[in-house]
Amino acid sequence: MARWIYGRHAVLERLGLEKPGLTQVVLAKGQNAKEAEEIVKAASRSGVRVEWRERRWLEDRAGSNRHQGVVAAAEEFQYAELADILETAGTHATLVVLDGVEDPGNLGAILRSAECAGASGVLIPKDRAVQVTAVVEKASAGAAGRVKVASVTNINRVLEELKKSGYWIYGLSGEAKESLYSVKFEGKVCLVLGGEGGGIRPLVRQNCDLLVSIPMSGKVSSLNVSVAAGVSLFEIQRQRFQKDKP
Repeated sequence: MARWIYGRHAVLERLGLEKPGLTQVVLAKGQNAKEAEEIVKAASRSGVRVEWRERRWLEDRAGSNRHQGVVAAAEEFQYAELADILETAGTHATLVVLDGVEDPGNLGAILRSAECAGASGVLIPKDRAVQVTAVVEKASAGAAGRVKVASVTNINRVLEELKKSGYWIYGLSGEAKESLYSVKFEGKVCLVLGGEGGGIRPLVRQNCDLLVSIPMSGKVSSLNVSVAAGVSLFEIQRQRFQKDKP
C-alpha cells in the first residue's frame, strides 16, 4: 500500500534528492499550468512519472484538502542509524533529542529548523512520540528528507552514548536558572527538548549536563516546543558563526 506525501514544498524537496524514493507524482486537474510546471520538470529530471487526477482523488490519498494540488506515492521513510549520525557529525556538531514530542506539526517544524540551522541529526523515541508521517513531512516543508532522523528505543541510553562520544548535553527547561544566552556552546552540542505536556521527563533531566531556559518578557510562561527549538538552534548557530569570524 502506497504511503502518500503531499504539499508542494514536501514533494519538490523529495524530487530534489539524489534518491527521491517516489514512484509517482499526481497533480490535481484544473490547476494553473505555471504552478504545476516546476513539479512536472522536477519529476521528469528524477524519472518519476506524473499523472493528473480530480482534486477529490488527491484528498482521499492525502486524507486532507491541504495538499496544494500535488501528492506523491513514496517509499517508507528511511530512518538513520545513530551510529551513522555520530560517524558523520564532525567535531562541532549539533544534535537534537526530542523527549516525547507528539504533535506532527511540531515535529515537522523542528525538523525544518534543525535542517536550516545545520544540525547533524534529530533523535526521537520510538514509543509515546510521533514518528515521521506525511503530515510531518509537509510541516517540515521537505526538510524531513534532508536532515537525518533516528528513531531510538531508549533516550537515556542514547544520552549516555552521546556523552561517551564527547557531547555536552543541554536540556531546555522553563524553570532553569541558567539563561540560553549566557552559555558558550562549543564542540559537540546536544539539545534536549521535552514533549508538549510535561516537558523533559525527570530521568532524562538528570542525564543532562546543564539545564537552560529562554529568557522571556511577556506574561505567557512558556513557548511552543517547535519555537523553543528554533530559538535555541539558531543561538547555537549564531555563536558558531561568531567564533568562525576572522
